[in-house]
Amino acid sequence: MDKDTSRHARLARLYALAAAIALATIGTASCQGDMAAPASPAGSTVLDARMLVGAAREALGPDGRFHAQDGSADAAQSLSSGDALASAQAYWNAFGLNLRFGIERDRSGEHITVESTAPCGQAYLAQSSLSPAAGALSAPRAMLIGAQWIVPMCDAGVTKAVIAVAAQGERLSAPALRRISVEQLNAEIQVAGVPDGARLVVSPEDAAAFAYAQTGLRVRTVPYLVRAESPVSGWYAIWSIELESGALVRGRSSGRERTVARVLVGANLRDGFRLALLDSEEPLDGRTTADVFDGFGARSDAEARRPIRIMRDPQHAFQMVEAIQPISR
Repeated sequence: MDKDTSRHARLARLYALAAAIALATIGTASCQGDMAAPASPAGSTVLDARMLVGAAREALGPDGRFHAQDGSADAAQSLSSGDALASAQAYWNAFGLNLRFGIERDRSGEHITVESTAPCGQAYLAQSSLSPAAGALSAPRAMLIGAQWIVPMCDAGVTKAVIAVAAQGERLSAPALRRISVEQLNAEIQVAGVPDGARLVVSPEDAAAFAYAQTGLRVRTVPYLVRAESPVSGWYAIWSIELESGALVRGRSSGRERTVARVLVGANLRDGFRLALLDSEEPLDGRTTADVFDGFGARSDAEARRPIRIMRDPQHAFQMVEAIQPISR
């Protein structure tokens, strides 16, 4: 793991610790180049149909936005988008005063006004490449590796933070937060501050337009949001996009040249979270299974160290990524 990723993984743990401390007081507690940051996540790009082909073009509505999300119907989830927005608001109401200090550090000391910060725009479902069988893992562990709703938190139209809400969790409210365990809460919610000018949350339309602008190739499928596998921070998710044909690219860190028909679009951890065209840093091994550990449900240290094998979708799996630069043929 590189130092930037390690830093933000530590911040995620600090935010969880802050939430645990605040839980004790919940009884009194009642969001080629970089694209310019939008005023709000709601102001996504209006796509030109000429940028698209196949399923992506078929899913484009007359308003220039996608009206279908590939794979969304297959997610094992108990929360809707509306539930996720409500959960994020309830969590922020309860813990915002504690969480703002870490978010302010991420934003170079900028003061965060808790009262005027709220969910904004749309919540996006980030799928997981890991699919444990029912009952294979404890509920907290399953939530930690499962699908998440990514909720932007804004003040005056500027994204200040993101809250990732486990799609398999329960809808949070003030009464629910008074009875929920710290263990479950830390599994259900991940928080990250958004550095000024960063693009931690973009719409599928933004992602498709960016991929087209960078490669000159039309987008073939509706962008599919997928979250990183451990050990990358739990709130990190990027768009997976299939192009009409392979693009010759070079890794900016590795220098490795390859032809890719699938690209990733999202925040570049190595460059201030600016929007970038990305790919897995190392070739994926194509394995359809993964071993995970579950200390939550273990009855002994030996059991906690015993790997549990679960299904893995190699098509959408990624851990570390690097920015890539298209190469002219």
